[in-house]
Amino acid sequence: MKKFILAFLFLIVLANAEIIGDYNIIVAENGDALVTIEIQGRGTAFLPIPLDAGSPLIDGALYVKTSSGVNLSIGSTESASVVYKTSLLTGKNLSRWSFSMPLGDFDSSLITLSLPKNTNIIQTVPSGEINESSESKNIFWSVGKSQKEINVDYEFVELKPQSQGFDAIPIFFAILLIVLIILFYLYLKKGKGEQPSAEVKEEARLAVSKEKKNLMKALTENELKIVTFLINAGGSVRRSKLERESGLAKSSLASALYRLERRNILKVNKNYPAHMVELTDWFKSL
Repeated sequence: MKKFILAFLFLIVLANAEIIGDYNIIVAENGDALVTIEIQGRGTAFLPIPLDAGSPLIDGALYVKTSSGVNLSIGSTESASVVYKTSLLTGKNLSRWSFSMPLGDFDSSLITLSLPKNTNIIQTVPSGEINESSESKNIFWSVGKSQKEINVDYEFVELKPQSQGFDAIPIFFAILLIVLIILFYLYLKKGKGEQPSAEVKEEARLAVSKEKKNLMKALTENELKIVTFLINAGGSVRRSKLERESGLAKSSLASALYRLERRNILKVNKNYPAHMVELTDWFKSL
């Protein structure tokens, strides 16, 4: 009897393991937001979803939709992801913008909010860590279950052009020379009757939209290198070629591929002797 009780208590603890939500939110200058949430753990949690998000992409969890969000149930996978787009997390009053996001009832949450480069952050509630990259201004939070939402007030400022400190004339002539060389090469190629390759045609069809650019801003250097390589290759490439030409170590490549696959940006197709790395239909549709 004692062993049965201990086993029952163990199952209760196992079924309610700590659930951690890892938010990555990218907000465009017009207020539209792309939200990606990676969830680790086992158990149930409620996640608020804005009304205009439609049908969010949910992977790795059973879920039931409600009028204000979804009830998630994560089992043996111990991981799930939720992705959606919305314009209801932001509001504007004159020149001042506000961002407000209700959080899921996770045991703890890690949140990264990326705003445009020309953002002046007025205040954050709760207080967040602010840093700046070459493409965006980012705010980081690490909060517990008692924190129900995050709020940010911000405005946009005009970026002042930086003094370059060099003469632009030589650069102009260098660019002109490059353009002339390219035109001469195209002229020779046309004269030989060569047709554009299938790879070039595929690359032309795979346009880099504003949504793709916003998502790519939040990628690490290695992840960005892989996604850019795939875009230039028309959306798919042999893994062996990616290893050979990307310049990434095998371990770094494997780690980056795993994270990108988890975020539904790419997939590794193992149905062929030579594994293919392909951009997902969801990413191509952005």
